[in-house]
Amino acid sequence: MINSDTQIDEALLLRYFEGEVTLSEKEEIEKWIISSEANKKLAKQIYYLSFATKTMDTLKRTDARAALKEVRGRIRRERQLQWGRWAQRAAAILAIPLLLSTLYLWMNGNEQNKVNFIEIRTNPGMITSTILPDGTHVILNSNSTIVYPSHFDEKSRNVQLNGEAYFEVTKNSRQPFMVRTPQKAVVKVYGTQFNVEAYADDKTITATLVEGSIAMAYENKKSNWTEQEIQPGQEIVYTAAQQQIKIDQADVEVITSWKDGKLIFRDTPFKEVLKMLSKRFDVDFVVKNPKCFEASFTGVLEKQRLGRILEYISVSSNIKFKYAESNNIHQEKQKIEVY
Repeated sequence: MINSDTQIDEALLLRYFEGEVTLSEKEEIEKWIISSEANKKLAKQIYYLSFATKTMDTLKRTDARAALKEVRGRIRRERQLQWGRWAQRAAAILAIPLLLSTLYLWMNGNEQNKVNFIEIRTNPGMITSTILPDGTHVILNSNSTIVYPSHFDEKSRNVQLNGEAYFEVTKNSRQPFMVRTPQKAVVKVYGTQFNVEAYADDKTITATLVEGSIAMAYENKKSNWTEQEIQPGQEIVYTAAQQQIKIDQADVEVITSWKDGKLIFRDTPFKEVLKMLSKRFDVDFVVKNPKCFEASFTGVLEKQRLGRILEYISVSSNIKFKYAESNNIHQEKQKIEVY
């Protein structure tokens, strides 16, 4: 028997709001809820916790658009219930600020004007892909991050990149597509396929055009913004420290091979090989013998682990690798010594 002074089990209340109690338990719980203001307050807290949990589960299981549609539908249904009137005062009730603020924004104002930002990260040695709200296809390289809004505004399509990504941009002349980088330069796009490498710890940005048209916009030494276009098959390199650009012909297949899980070397200098491996597997190479830089390599490696790649390099040259031991517990990257 549950009375108004009983300290009710919160798990029982959760099961009640999820419809998982017996008929007798349901009647007892409802009597307990209306027996005092304190009981009503606790019941409301548990109700919104249950509602928020189900909402977050929905977001995890579905894509953003489908999840938002599901949440809106659920909100409309819940507003028809007596409990829905308390939802507008959720900010004063819930004990979980993050869930509270998210629900409050959804349930008040014009949801169409709310913009949430989505962040996608890749782990070292992994690549992933995503579709942006406008249908643009993005492939994200190892150890990279892209941030974009849940929907683009009418005037522009802006994304923030830290790392390397391959873009297949949906054409829309009325809505320019822009890739913003840690070095504050911007890649302006006019509907095309291209590759951008812009890691925060690097001083340069490299954009390689496969087809279509892009331009690099950057601040020059006179603090004026300059825009430079390139043609398909070219790459543009912006050096932030000198605020300068350089345009060259590019080996597009080699530069973009990562998106297919490959590493292609065509008489590639050893220094560039190490850079590619460091980027892909998030390791630091410490070259003990400068003569190693005299070597170059040609070949195609597809979906190979780092250890096997280093074995191939050792077999085809006199270069040796050794995983360095470190006593520094704060060291973020594995160091590999090169002899």
